[in-house]
Amino acid sequence: MAFPLLGTPKPQFFDSSGTPLAAGTVEVKEPDDDTDKATYPTYDDAEAATNPNDNPLTLNSRGEPANGLWGIDGEDYKIVLKDDSGSTVYTVDDVFLPVSPINKTAAETSAGVTVIDFAYPPGDVRRYGANGSSDDTAAINAALSVGGEVLLLSSHTISAKLDITADCHIKGARPYTTFTQSHDGELFDLSTQNVYIENVKASGNDFILIDSSFNDLTIDNCHITGAPTTFTEYGIRAATGAALTCNNLIISRTYFKDCACTLLNELTGELLEMSDCHVKDAQTLVLRSLPSSWPNQGSTENWNHVKFLRNWVDGINTNVTDTSAFARLVMSTANNEIEVGNNVAKNFTTTGSGTIIYSDTGDTNVHDNFFENMQGNNFLIRDKDHAATNSHRVVNNTFKQDAVSTNVPGIMSCLKKSNAIIEGNVFVGCEGVCLEVYDPRTAPYASNIKFSNNHIIDHNYPAVVRLREPSSNITISGNTVHGLTNTGAVTLEGEDDERLVSIYVSSEGDSATDIENVVISGNSILDGSATSCMVSLYTNTSAPGGINNISIVDNYLPDGLALIKGITNGAPTAESIYLDGNVLGRGVDLVDGDHPQEWRGPLKGVTSGMYDFSVNGGSVGNIAIASIPDNSTVVKAWYEVLTAPTSGGSATIAFGVQTNDAAGILAATAYNNAVFNTGYHDAIPDGTATNFTTKTTAVRSLVMTIGTSALTAGKIRIWAEYITSE
Repeated sequence: MAFPLLGTPKPQFFDSSGTPLAAGTVEVKEPDDDTDKATYPTYDDAEAATNPNDNPLTLNSRGEPANGLWGIDGEDYKIVLKDDSGSTVYTVDDVFLPVSPINKTAAETSAGVTVIDFAYPPGDVRRYGANGSSDDTAAINAALSVGGEVLLLSSHTISAKLDITADCHIKGARPYTTFTQSHDGELFDLSTQNVYIENVKASGNDFILIDSSFNDLTIDNCHITGAPTTFTEYGIRAATGAALTCNNLIISRTYFKDCACTLLNELTGELLEMSDCHVKDAQTLVLRSLPSSWPNQGSTENWNHVKFLRNWVDGINTNVTDTSAFARLVMSTANNEIEVGNNVAKNFTTTGSGTIIYSDTGDTNVHDNFFENMQGNNFLIRDKDHAATNSHRVVNNTFKQDAVSTNVPGIMSCLKKSNAIIEGNVFVGCEGVCLEVYDPRTAPYASNIKFSNNHIIDHNYPAVVRLREPSSNITISGNTVHGLTNTGAVTLEGEDDERLVSIYVSSEGDSATDIENVVISGNSILDGSATSCMVSLYTNTSAPGGINNISIVDNYLPDGLALIKGITNGAPTAESIYLDGNVLGRGVDLVDGDHPQEWRGPLKGVTSGMYDFSVNGGSVGNIAIASIPDNSTVVKAWYEVLTAPTSGGSATIAFGVQTNDAAGILAATAYNNAVFNTGYHDAIPDGTATNFTTKTTAVRSLVMTIGTSALTAGKIRIWAEYITSE
């Protein structure tokens, strides 16, 4: 409420002789620092703090200001009066305007609260007796019961929970209102809807305990700290035994430290968003059910439209001694549309099961995240009961392990019944499969999965991709693998070598189904151990399903690695295998000794090798320069002389296949013949069947044979195109 600053609507000023102070001035100042302070011409202007007077004001011929001189109630003013020459007539310090009482409102009457200090507006906790130094529980509860805007002081001490029973906006002081709790229990108990809480700092047990279903709860810019060893702080959770519907729950710019979780179970609803938050050393994060030994056990977390964006999470399950506990980033048993994007999450150290996203049903979009040093059984997605129409999108994420742990068997594990795109991700130092299709025991089975353009670096596990249960329409393409190892000597279905893809039907699979329609193309394994391979095929005796329609084309493997290891075991077979355009190093094992595989389409490849005198020397004998698979025939060959050979004698040079056809590519020819002039030259195999080399009877080397005398110089590269058949 506004008041005339000097007691009348338009005051009049006089000089020492009683003459009106014409052309004099009135200056209005702030008493504390002599800065100019606004006055207003009318009551309405002062109430709205608009259209201030000039300062100083010039007086008219009657010694009056042209406008009124109104101030704001409860404010201090300093008045300086001067004559027309600028000399000070007098100064009045500390002109204090009275505070107009604010009458009790209808909402306060309805809530039955007692107003203690009418000088403060409704919603200000001081109006109801809070002072920030003694127990403010009753005063804050009074403000909360009225609803609307609730203004807190910079700190409060409370002895019991604060009951949010009316729609309200709880505004803490900047940067936070700090609560000191002397009771063992929640800070806020919510039993209404349309609640906004900001700038609150608390520690203890529950931050918010929810007693009834609600719509629209926002937590913004809060600071919540629990106990570092017992995790007594639960963040936001439902009351024990409650199964509540909660729509539009937003958590933003909030810090959680040593909390059991940020949002606990028995909540279900539409739209959950957590963004721009920082979580340090928690047990779990967004949604999960707890083991039975924990309080508030439940399993009805069913959320639709979940967003987890731009959060920083450091330490999940860090200090928990309960080894049956689970570390989850996002978990829901029946949800739809989960987006997890632009987050940093690191240091999951659970000894139980750790899953970044657990989703039994629904769509997931996981993009542009950085995950580091995560442990657990299933990392990214576990979709136990995914519907055939739902899908996953996992793109542009980084998974990084600084130190290998034996408790990291999966990265994107347990995809079941899902359509999925896993693309453009980087996996560094991981121990576990990057993609696993596992346990879809009932129809519809896993299908329509694409694993492409991912970079896998220093991978320490037998397989990068693992297809172990009924599935179809799988594309694995354009991936680069650098560094395949298996220092833990983990064995997958009888094989402990490293491979990009493992395809097998295990005993847990449905007896009537197969793994089929798998395309493996354009992948590169840059290096690995001597036992590494691109693909291994396995079928289990007790699983009548088979492996069918596998296309393996245009892949690259360096020397020392194999394309396929055929390891069928028992009656089931791998059939209709097509291979073409692969660039290979070490030979290919396509046939198990007891159970030949049926396959269509030849293995067609090109191998290349180099003879270089500076590397290989020039001694008489055979020099292995490339590799040819078993059951293979060179159908076309050519070579390029980069440096013409020389000899101190009458050396001859021949090209062929070790043991089976040693001169089948080029018969022994004198080193100084024109066929060894620099440039390209044709060889004997020219695509005509009569000029093919003899089929190999084992994995053989492409050899260059130096005869009669040693060479003293020379550099020749040779190419051989071959096909492989039974």
